[in-house]
Amino acid sequence: MTATTTHENRKARFEEFDRANPEVWNLFLQFAHQAINSGVSKTSGTLIINRIRWECQVSMFHSDFNFKINDHHTPFYVRKFQAWYPSLADLFNTRGDS
Repeated sequence: MTATTTHENRKARFEEFDRANPEVWNLFLQFAHQAINSGVSKTSGTLIINRIRWECQVSMFHSDFNFKINDHHTPFYVRKFQAWYPSLADLFNTRGDS
């Protein structure tokens, strides 16, 4: 399997997950904007994804959500955020095509 095929497969799996679980995107936005509003100029997608996991699995704030977020989805959420908010694209560092 080539790197391009792997990337395409990961992207397809992300898009399927994203369509099936829009609440994850909503929480990603909420927590990214919360970080920005608190004065953070840099953060990581992994930190936000792990906060979503915490809020949904540990604090029971969203206990009705029944999903597991694949770590491979993180860069796609970051790039989606950057596409939606180009003026805030520098909030996250990215590497090549993840």
